[in-house]
Amino acid sequence: MMDDAGYEAGAAREALTDDVTMLVEGFSSILMLDLVRVRLEWITGDACRKFHADFVTARVICTYVGRGTEWIYGRTAPLDAAGVTIHHLGAGDAALFKGKLNNPGIPLLHRSPPIAGTGERRLLLVISPPPTSDETRLEQNSGGCAR
Repeated sequence: MMDDAGYEAGAAREALTDDVTMLVEGFSSILMLDLVRVRLEWITGDACRKFHADFVTARVICTYVGRGTEWIYGRTAPLDAAGVTIHHLGAGDAALFKGKLNNPGIPLLHRSPPIAGTGERRLLLVISPPPTSDETRLEQNSGGCAR
């Protein structure tokens, strides 16, 4: 995973590995999971540019490099963000987002900040429960951003 993200052996890679491990262990403990899905990748375009809630019970999102995830309060995703206060996570901030599945109440809506055409890139970590077959089907049919 670290090779794919472009991190060669050294102090930066060890620090990143330690942080990812801590977040995985915390997420696993909170949700009482023995297995999780971890994705660490460079984002160079407008991945998940619309506000949404993922088809998971919960998910940890952390941007290590670049602009952090944006989030809003609300019951439904607005077509645009006019009149809505958009909150921003900073680089290195980790957040636990409640998803749409098996959760009463309102999930936090979030998106990746739009960066297409800017030359910016983001190193994004996503930690999720492993998908059930129903969750995979919902995710594939939603046209949403949950991966």
